[in-house]
Amino acid sequence: MQIKDLYNRKIMVDTNAFIYYLTNHCNKLTEEIFESWALEKLQLVTTTRIVDELLFKMLLIKAGEIYGFESKILEKLKRNPERIKNLANVCRDVLKFLEALNIEIIEVKKNTIFTIPQIISEYGLIGNDALTLKIMKEKNLKFILTADEDFKKVEGIIVLTPLNNNFRI
Repeated sequence: MQIKDLYNRKIMVDTNAFIYYLTNHCNKLTEEIFESWALEKLQLVTTTRIVDELLFKMLLIKAGEIYGFESKILEKLKRNPERIKNLANVCRDVLKFLEALNIEIIEVKKNTIFTIPQIISEYGLIGNDALTLKIMKEKNLKFILTADEDFKKVEGIIVLTPLNNNFRI
């Protein structure tokens, strides 16, 4: 798929797609999706749950880079709260990025959460994937930018992969 095929479309963006882009491990299509000129021609959508997960994972990734942690990053951070405080700018930068994208952030409502068992039984998706699919269906969204293969088994959903080769986080 090419970027021009996505013009005038809304695209749900999953946590992993943001991470691949922000860590420079995404493919060309994903780079183009996040470019300002393309954002004038398409609309990016995500959820409060995805933003929360993105902030947490980017904080861990940056902590690993800054402090040289390779494993058990959260445990090591919790031993030194000052290090956690020093990472507040990571969250600020991610939030500024989302704001610059003019991304629509859909609030996850209680009634949506309570439909997760139905999505699980109907589509075999669990956790955040079930929640994301429910919101996509509520908003009539057909496109999702994600590395999560599970969405490919859902009829009517078009998966745009952000992956650069076979890199995985």
